[in-house]
Amino acid sequence: MPVIKRQAPLLEEGEYAGQARKVTQEYTKPKINPDGSKSEPTCLFRIPLHTHNGKQINTVARVSEETGFVFENMCKSGSMTPPDGEAFQITTDDLENRVFYFGVEHAKLQDGRAVANVKFHTRIYAVQQNPELADVSFPNAAPPITLRPAPSNQPPAPPEDLSEQVAKSAPPPTAPAPTGTKPMPADDDLRGMSEAEFQEALEYAKRLREEKAKSPKAQAA
Repeated sequence: MPVIKRQAPLLEEGEYAGQARKVTQEYTKPKINPDGSKSEPTCLFRIPLHTHNGKQINTVARVSEETGFVFENMCKSGSMTPPDGEAFQITTDDLENRVFYFGVEHAKLQDGRAVANVKFHTRIYAVQQNPELADVSFPNAAPPITLRPAPSNQPPAPPEDLSEQVAKSAPPPTAPAPTGTKPMPADDDLRGMSEAEFQEALEYAKRLREEKAKSPKAQAA
C-alpha cells in the first residue's frame, strides 16, 4: 500500500540566524508564452539555512529584474559588500557557510498549503527582535567579502585595419635611384656637378686616353 507522508511542521515564526550549507544553483526550463514564444530560463539559488537552534529551512532566491532587492537584503544580512556600479556577480561559493539573519513568516497559498517565507534582515535588526542572536556563532563561518562587479556589456573595440597596421610598422620607403644614369662621384670637389657636366667630363677623359694611346711613347712601350 502507498505510504503518505504528512507535511513537515513549519519553522515557527520569528527571527533567526542560520548558516547556508550545500547551496546549489539551477536554471528553470523555458516556458511557452501565449504567443508561442519561449521565455528565457531563470537562474535561481536553493539555499538551505541551518538555524542556531538546530533546525533547517530552505529558501529560494530567483535572479530577475524584479528580485534585485532580495539580493541587496541578502548582502546586508550576510556581510557581503556589493561593488560600485549598477550590477554585481554572486556564486554558490560566496554563499556557502555564510551566516545570515532572517525572519520567518507563515502564509497560505491558493491551494490551501501553508508555507514559511524567509525575509533577510540585518544583524542589528535581528538582534533587536531576538536578543539571543547576539551570542550565536557557527563553525567555519565564511568571512565578510566584497563581491565582483558584473562584466561590461560593451563590445570590444574593433581591431585596426590591417593596412593601417602595416603602414604604422613598415619603414618609410626610400626614393628609387633614377634608371639609365650613373651615380655621381663622391669627391668633394665634384659635388654640385650637373649630369650634363659629368657626361662632358667623361668624354674629355676618353679623348685624353685615346690620344695617349696613339702617342709615340705609348707605341714604343
